[in-house]
Amino acid sequence: MLYRQKKHKNIIYISFKNVMNKTSLVKFFVLTLLVMSFSTICLSQKLRLRSQATPTCTSVTTPATWKFSDIYADGNIAVMGSYNCRGVFIYDVSNPDAPVLSSWYNPTPNLQFLEAIVIGNRGYFGAGGGTDGVHIVDLTNPSNPVLLGKVNSTIGGGYNTIHEMMVFDHSGSRYLLENSNSTGNRNLRIINVTNPAAPTLKWEFLSSDGGWVHAMHIRGNRLFLSGFTSSSRIDIYDMTNLATQTPVLLGSVMVGNDRNHSAWTNETGEYIYSARELSNGDLRVFDIRNPAQPLLIRSIQAAGLNINAISPHNPVVMGNKLYVAWYQAGTQVFDISNPSKPARLGQYDTWAAQFTEEDLAAVRESTKKFDPDDIVCGVNTLNGQQIAGYNGNWAVFPFLGEDRVLLGDLATGLYIIDV
Repeated sequence: MLYRQKKHKNIIYISFKNVMNKTSLVKFFVLTLLVMSFSTICLSQKLRLRSQATPTCTSVTTPATWKFSDIYADGNIAVMGSYNCRGVFIYDVSNPDAPVLSSWYNPTPNLQFLEAIVIGNRGYFGAGGGTDGVHIVDLTNPSNPVLLGKVNSTIGGGYNTIHEMMVFDHSGSRYLLENSNSTGNRNLRIINVTNPAAPTLKWEFLSSDGGWVHAMHIRGNRLFLSGFTSSSRIDIYDMTNLATQTPVLLGSVMVGNDRNHSAWTNETGEYIYSARELSNGDLRVFDIRNPAQPLLIRSIQAAGLNINAISPHNPVVMGNKLYVAWYQAGTQVFDISNPSKPARLGQYDTWAAQFTEEDLAAVRESTKKFDPDDIVCGVNTLNGQQIAGYNGNWAVFPFLGEDRVLLGDLATGLYIIDV
């Protein structure tokens, strides 16, 4: 028989040839069931789905499965951006077991909003196309979003298109940190958006090697920039005196390759977790207690976790837990009480993978070397192959609390889980 785990394309081959008597046969099946049960329990330990919501979306570009993007929340409001859909989906998550779509922010012209952030009753939505840049929106009434202002090349000195951004408060002012959705525009821009109707460009600067920065992270007064194109490093900056000077470079973490998608520090800022988005990409742990001399501690790959996914996408830390959106393997949750040695607690998989005809052909081909009496059961990775392409869990947001962690799936939208 072929035993198939619901979420994983996994097989192991076990022959009957050495099972010679009834007692051995019984022991054999007991052991097999224990192995299968253990592998299943490990994948769902301590994680529980509370709710799931897929808003109506007609994709306007391909691939049609890439519908939704980043997710963010504050209080009872959650906002989810769009990839090949359009607009921003605004949810009321006051009841995590039954989230309600309050509104769909989709002004004319219809825009792809790759980035969606909410802080208090104010939304910041970054457009991936067009010329609108960032919309700053009043969400006092989430059912009726009101545009307060825009940041783009003609208003506030921003970019017309946004790939990643952050909104943060510093010394009594609110700032927008953004990159361009074009890797040819490599400067980072910091814009004062305290008055959303009158944004002003504060600083503009390049990363230390001049590469295109994909993601940003701030811990205290330190800024971390993940180089992605023509860059193989994470830059560490001091922003203490942001009011009077551009961020000051303290050091760089050499990640060993470009495609460094995003990174997040532990709560003390002494360790950083970097996700490299490439085929068979890994999660790297660095000791950055001395920013001038970072130290690689370990690399975590899919095979070591017995999962099948192309790469990690976004790591996020809250307390002593590290959450990693790992595409086809869902969100992986790690205990980082020892920050140098993440220990996996469990996972929740948003991508209900199915065997394709190609997968089944590979299984049939690989089983030709076994006798007809052999059993095929599911535990190990199918032929050691990685899943190709990008599908599944794109984003994770744990900051509403461990009992209501938000996940974002490219195709199926919002999930709320209890960890």
